Amino acid sequence: MVMRTCKRCGKEKPFTEEHFEGSRNYCRDCRKIQTKELKTKQKNENIILYKSKRMAGDAHSRIFAKSRKYKKCYNHLDKPFEFEGHEELYRFIYNSFYNDIKQILEDNKIPSLDRIDPGIGYTKENIRVITFRENTLSGVEKTKRKVKITKIENNKEFIFNSVVEGMKWLGYEATQTNKYAHWVRGQNGGKCDYIIPRGYLFKYLL
Repeated sequence: MVMRTCKRCGKEKPFTEEHFEGSRNYCRDCRKIQTKELKTKQKNENIILYKSKRMAGDAHSRIFAKSRKYKKCYNHLDKPFEFEGHEELYRFIYNSFYNDIKQILEDNKIPSLDRIDPGIGYTKENIRVITFRENTLSGVEKTKRKVKITKIENNKEFIFNSVVEGMKWLGYEATQTNKYAHWVRGQNGGKCDYIIPRGYLFKYLL
């Protein structure tokens, strides 16, 4: 077996994907440590710039990353991504929303990039920075659709104005509904029903 010595920790490890990424001289364990140290350094040097880069990177990934499972849901948007790349976007966020990010961080909350109109993509006129919680609840509000909840054991049906109302009725927090909304919609344009915890079946109503 071919072995390689990590330039950072000095340990000799098998030269495989498990221990090394491509032809890098640092092992995966050291790369994780290095990445964590870099993040800490960037946060300490300029936390607002760091957050701007994170928000821009996440937005860019939603539109372009090959690994995005639900990428198709952005194809219908008007101007999905108006910026040249995430670098241009993070500079715009930093310069345009500096004070907003600063205030959110001072309030010990998490800043989040929000599209004002969900029918439009990431454009200069259609983005703002709000708290992560506000963004989550706003997204749920924008996509409200009536939902029928059926109790499996007796087929008793309940109608609610949104997934949020139904999940609250079942005792879940509003911020937990995001993943359950995916279960209700399914990957088939909403044609599939999914059983969720506590023995209930959710289905959107037309």
